[in-house]
Amino acid sequence: MKYAWILGAMVLAGVGTAGAQGVQGAPDTQSLTLCGFFPFPDCAPPTPTTGDSVNIVTGGGSSSLTENISVSIPSIVAMHLHEKSWSLNLGDQAFVAANCYRAGGHDITTGRDYTDNIAGFMNHSGTSWMGDGTKDSKNAYSSVGNFTWASSYNDNMKAAPRYPGIEYASGTSNQVSWKGPIVCFNRKVVEKFANGAKGWEVNISAKNVTAGFPTLILGDRVANTGYKKVETLYNASDKTSKSLTFNNTNVTGMGMTTGGWLDDYILEALVFDGNETSGTKTADVVFQLTGKF
Repeated sequence: MKYAWILGAMVLAGVGTAGAQGVQGAPDTQSLTLCGFFPFPDCAPPTPTTGDSVNIVTGGGSSSLTENISVSIPSIVAMHLHEKSWSLNLGDQAFVAANCYRAGGHDITTGRDYTDNIAGFMNHSGTSWMGDGTKDSKNAYSSVGNFTWASSYNDNMKAAPRYPGIEYASGTSNQVSWKGPIVCFNRKVVEKFANGAKGWEVNISAKNVTAGFPTLILGDRVANTGYKKVETLYNASDKTSKSLTFNNTNVTGMGMTTGGWLDDYILEALVFDGNETSGTKTADVVFQLTGKF
């Protein structure tokens, strides 16, 4: 009986015997089913799972397991400039009237123009420029709104209708009410991203300035903070250049990283005080962000 049982199992498993070969070449289907029940040599053992964890506590209580998560994050420094050029045509009187203001006046005693401290005006606590939430049709992130200034500047910040700066008394074309230098403003946004564990640094400078270019002043306001810095990037009177620099430690409440894409609201000013010369003048404003890793 014992041998008969073994022989029957072998026939079911498809193991060849003299009297139970079946049809030559028939599919060996039964062996697939019986491998889980009979320890035949041709049955491959199951492959155990890897990396699993078991904690069985006998008698109740609590069972605790720990999962380890590993994330690989690349070192990233990135910038997004929402306006790559600024073009002025001082021969376009409508443009001048919409974007330019008085920047000083003319002293009849000395016979020379004088220029207001435009950098000081931009840096004044009452002067502000920031995003207003209005989307631009061409770039949803490029709006920075209008800038405002303290009421004490109202007499200075009057629209300049033309270049060179001269204004006639109302209703006349031959009685001058003001003359002097003018300043034209432009606003844009630059966004920065840095995930360096040791912080970041911003550097803004004017490069490749052609002879006769006007004075260029730039102000930077960091979004959602009280930080603002103004610097004269190029001074037309003495042909000198400076850089506007700051880092994460200068910005109150800022951590080491930029905390995602961080907006900087930029206010640019070109001052036309007579040190500029005719022709097409160009300069490159370079926005640089350095991560510290």
